[in-house]
Amino acid sequence: MKLDPSGYVISAGHAVRIGWCDWAVAKLDPANGAELWRTVFDVGGCDNVSAVDVDANGDVIATGGNVLFVTMKLAAADGALLWRHDIPNLGTCMGGRCALGVGVKIDASGDAFVIGSDPSEDFLVARLSGANGNEVWRRVIDYEGCTDGAGELAIHSLGSVAIGGWAFKKVDGACAWPQGGRFAALKLNGSDGSDFTTPVCGNGTLDEGEQCDEGNVIQGDGCSALCVGEFCGDGILQPALGEQCDPGAFVAGSGCSASCQVDTDGDTIADALDNCPEAANPTQIDSDGDYIGDLCDPFLDNPDNELAQALADLAATQQQLAAAQAALAECATRLNICQNPPRACSDGIDNDGDGLIDFPADPHCRNPQQNWEGFACGIGFELALVLPPLMWLRSRIRRR
Repeated sequence: MKLDPSGYVISAGHAVRIGWCDWAVAKLDPANGAELWRTVFDVGGCDNVSAVDVDANGDVIATGGNVLFVTMKLAAADGALLWRHDIPNLGTCMGGRCALGVGVKIDASGDAFVIGSDPSEDFLVARLSGANGNEVWRRVIDYEGCTDGAGELAIHSLGSVAIGGWAFKKVDGACAWPQGGRFAALKLNGSDGSDFTTPVCGNGTLDEGEQCDEGNVIQGDGCSALCVGEFCGDGILQPALGEQCDPGAFVAGSGCSASCQVDTDGDTIADALDNCPEAANPTQIDSDGDYIGDLCDPFLDNPDNELAQALADLAATQQQLAAAQAALAECATRLNICQNPPRACSDGIDNDGDGLIDFPADPHCRNPQQNWEGFACGIGFELALVLPPLMWLRSRIRRR
């Protein structure tokens, strides 16, 4: 029995008819048990549904049988048959039961994994396409020529399949029941039914349990449970591979881990929270409580850091003063040019910096003898250069 995505009950088994029993699946209302639909098939002999599972759309895949190993897919809405897959009995039943499906699980892609006994009563597991019921692969194991079969299975989220069942061994050269009975278990790769092998970190293959594997075993980059992106520490941010940052070195708290935050000084405190982000201070000691770590704080006893602010103001003033001095020098240069003009329109030089040289290429030159190339002279032009920094300095002096 299973519940579909909407909570409806899918019940399965067999329906007894006059003198016989047939394969049956029903959908029931969970509120009152009312039957919404019932699907019954006579697949040969006294048939029974052994297991059902429901896919994401509510469609039902059921397996069972007796003379046939039967798997069917039924529509969620009305139980109509969507496809049927049979593994027939070849008349070689050894223990009284023939081909029989006993378990089914649907994976994330919608394909069905079915288990049971094959026509020779050997251990069988198969993967069927959810779209049409075709076999993707079938794996049959005959342990020693006796009756074997699978009884239970589970699907890993990454696709491998674990199966448990029974295997009868020969005793004194003959199949013996129950003396030869053994428990059998195996794990297969869901993609092709091959034997599952332990993942190898750094082999370039994405195995179960690995989040990435590009072919190396660099710390934090290979196949560990914390791995979230290839080439951690290569300096290239790859969000599609799970990297939140990649500063170009694999440093704890800094590389490509799931909780990655840039940590420039490598002290395990992210820059956004570090009170001294460019010098390692994992203790984050801040004696004066000014949010500047002692290792970076030039004024350990002054929480307000007024002197530091004053020094910052002085530095800004010095920058503006340097700008004023540069402007004055430019002003002097221009005054000299105006007082002693060269023959600018025939000297082969782009004196006004407009990309055009001399007469007649430069429209500012009216003739080759002109001594300026669009250069404006006059006290107003020179003062325009120096007034902004001088006015800024004047405002700073008045504020004092």
